[in-house]
Amino acid sequence: MKKYVTILFSKITILVFVCLFLIFANEKAIGVSTFTATQSGNWNDGATWGHTSPGVAGTDYPNTTDHANISSSWNLTVTLQANTSCANITIQNGCTLALNNFNFSSTGTPSVTNQGKITGSGTGGSKTLSFAGNIALGDNNNYISLSGYDITITGNLSLTNQGYMSITAGNLTITGD
Repeated sequence: MKKYVTILFSKITILVFVCLFLIFANEKAIGVSTFTATQSGNWNDGATWGHTSPGVAGTDYPNTTDHANISSSWNLTVTLQANTSCANITIQNGCTLALNNFNFSSTGTPSVTNQGKITGSGTGGSKTLSFAGNIALGDNNNYISLSGYDITITGNLSLTNQGYMSITAGNLTITGD
């Protein structure tokens, strides 16, 4: 009986470790992918992200649960063609996220570094940019420059070392510390 319990316990332990690995170590198992822009183009075009054009959200370009990196090469511009959201976004290396009169939200912590930019002009009603995490602008001329957008940061905003935010005809709401 003791040998049977030991074998059963060992099999259960192995099964638990396999399940944990599939759930936590492999983001694909829970539907999260990381997309990196390989050329300038529209957010909702797989070719911008090195995939099939026009593509499918979550397969060829970032979906609401995915991570987006606009940073693979200097001076790429990714332009929104519809209201868009993603989990996390990284913008760096002189790259730009152009909101193009559409709303954008990130449910994670954004990273805008090394001359990364977010730009846009909103017309025809209130447009929004929202981040659920902290954002720091200050590493080598990072900035957010928007006209006609309301910006909401559910976290902290840090502006240092040549980082700045320019808002014309819009509001800024920060609910962090």
